[in-house]
Amino acid sequence: PKPSVALQNQSVCEGANITVVPEVSGGTPPFAYEWHDGSNGDRLELFNLQSDVSAAVTVTDVNGCMDEASSEIIVNEDLDVELNQPTVCEGSLVELVPQVNGGERPFSYQWSTGDTTATIEILVMTNVIHSVTITDANGCSGEAVSVLQVNNNLDVNASTGEYCEGADGKIDLEVTGSAGPFSYEWTPEWIEEDGSFVANASFDFTVRVRDIITGCEGSTSGRVIVHPAVEIDRPGDAQACAFY
Repeated sequence: PKPSVALQNQSVCEGANITVVPEVSGGTPPFAYEWHDGSNGDRLELFNLQSDVSAAVTVTDVNGCMDEASSEIIVNEDLDVELNQPTVCEGSLVELVPQVNGGERPFSYQWSTGDTTATIEILVMTNVIHSVTITDANGCSGEAVSVLQVNNNLDVNASTGEYCEGADGKIDLEVTGSAGPFSYEWTPEWIEEDGSFVANASFDFTVRVRDIITGCEGSTSGRVIVHPAVEIDRPGDAQACAFY
């Protein structure tokens, strides 16, 4: 009987290297092979596939009897994966959300953290790199890396003196962790942005300092002591401060 030849259709991922091997039954060996590209080995090697391709082979046995077969190799595109690259403040909770182009759903996810969810949330304290590999229904995959840049939070220290009632006062701030520029949010609100105030009575204060460029913050609180003025019976003086 003459040989009977079969080639299997295949589905592979973009960039795959494959070997096409004909299945031969019947006939009398040895067999001669002639492929569509002119090669004559008993198998066809295909490398770095980027698009669909057809393979065809003619097999001839020692008696000159022959058969031929062809197959289609479907090349599925790999996934194009992008991952957000946030710049955050120390201690921030960050969500990493991959964007996927191409591929066939459903997707599976494998994160460098070991998570297998579509997105992850992480508490960031220092600069860190995370990656995700996404695989589609065809077994094709794509990978993306996120480099998280972490800016320092601000360390804020306040210093102030004690004042007599009615005096001009000022709260001085020392801010470390960034060169600024900064914005200031004072409580009570009547404190000026530079920390100046009129000392009418003792009060508690809080200040939140924000780095305008990075958005990172720091805060501190304190208390200003204001000593009341007292009436005295001394020529030329209507009142004096009780603070010495």
